[in-house]
Amino acid sequence: MTNGLKIIASASEIARLVRSVGKTGRLAVDLEADSMYHFQERVCLLQMATDRHQAVIDPLSIEDLSALKPMFNNPRLQKVFHGADYDVRSLYRDFQIEIRNLFDTQLASRFVGLKETGLEAVLQARFGVNLDKKYQRKDWSQRPLPPEMIAYAANDVRYLIELAEMLEEELRAKARLAWVQEECEHLSRVGPVHNGKEPLFLNFKGAGRLSPRSLAVLEALLQLRVALARKKDRPLFKVFSNKSLLTLATAG
Repeated sequence: MTNGLKIIASASEIARLVRSVGKTGRLAVDLEADSMYHFQERVCLLQMATDRHQAVIDPLSIEDLSALKPMFNNPRLQKVFHGADYDVRSLYRDFQIEIRNLFDTQLASRFVGLKETGLEAVLQARFGVNLDKKYQRKDWSQRPLPPEMIAYAANDVRYLIELAEMLEEELRAKARLAWVQEECEHLSRVGPVHNGKEPLFLNFKGAGRLSPRSLAVLEALLQLRVALARKKDRPLFKVFSNKSLLTLATAG
């Protein structure tokens, strides 16, 4: 558990944060994005915690976050995430940040045998903590962010280091720690950037059972959805749902 939340909105404050974090062994990390509200999603808030302090970085107020790269790439500093895949890809997409020495508490929770591994369920089971999720679907690109939204975001990293220490002990006792470390190493490797040249239906659930004609219709609809979403700056699902596109593609 940590105390002392600091809001970081300048490059000089980031430099001080990096120096401070370099003296610790673990850093909890989470982020908030705006995928519910815009076509091109972006990281809107970056939350971090050590065993003593919390910090929230506003990437929309800081032009250059490259000073964070050595910290995330430091193999002596363990970076703790819960459900790391989306965050790892988002950090690389927006800031070209690569991560070494990653520990995913959601993955670890599965390996110790927990059935429910969402952060809310795990914190409730291990610490009796109830996370307030009322801001989960808010627009994190809005500025200024209300103080209560910032506090909400910071709460997602508040217990992660303590949780990681607990889970590591259990994994070691079960002789499964090496398995999780191997999986976390795999998670930390960012895949190639999607080049946009292959057909969109290849990543569309349910496309595999369609006829060639229906696939052609579906691809045209998917391309139209992307064009409209980009023009209106809206997420794809707010233009046409997957279900409606599948219905149209198979009609007649």
